[in-house]
Amino acid sequence: MQVPASRYRGSERSYPETLPVIEYAPDVQVRRASLKGVIKFDSRSIRIGRAFSGEPVGVRPAPTAGLYEVFYAHQTLGRFDVSQTPRGSPEVLNIHRVLRE
Repeated sequence: MQVPASRYRGSERSYPETLPVIEYAPDVQVRRASLKGVIKFDSRSIRIGRAFSGEPVGVRPAPTAGLYEVFYAHQTLGRFDVSQTPRGSPEVLNIHRVLRE
């Protein structure tokens, strides 16, 4: 029986040293997530997750009034409702995950 190390071979696909810059449409508001995975939007703090620390995320209005979508590149992360908390509140909102239909 062979051990995994004897069966390993490197990938034939090339991998770029640096990933391309993520660009968003002009109608999208871009925010950079803090080290704690929080963005500031309309004087509110929105927790999106530490996995996005330091990364630019897009925010745009959802079809329903008061709701906003948060996404990373082309992937929707979730939504948040600005009516849940007043502007300037110290409370941190969480995004609600959106399941694909």
